Amino acid sequence: DPSYALQDHIARNRLAPDNPLFAYRHDESDDLIALTKAAFLGRLNEIWAASGMQRITGHSFRIGGTTALLRAGVDPEVVKQAGRWKSDSFLRYWRALDHIISSHM
Repeated sequence: DPSYALQDHIARNRLAPDNPLFAYRHDESDDLIALTKAAFLGRLNEIWAASGMQRITGHSFRIGGTTALLRAGVDPEVVKQAGRWKSDSFLRYWRALDHIISSHM
């Protein structure tokens, strides 16, 4: 259950309600550091490279998130707004198109 992991993260890092959700405490200085996209992707790519997997970009998460929402039956207009898409170009990223289309019919 991801909610336990989130609760643990908040407790371990002593996050206040006005702190960035994905901030963490530096091991040595105890300073609060906001997790950046670059740091997040860098760490993931380190892990995947060590396992012999290919490097990925942040755009992969955008495509995957769009696909997950659409497959869950979320209205395409809501997905468009959530992803801050300015046009219907996000429709190009639909994966498993047959499943997605049937869930919206």
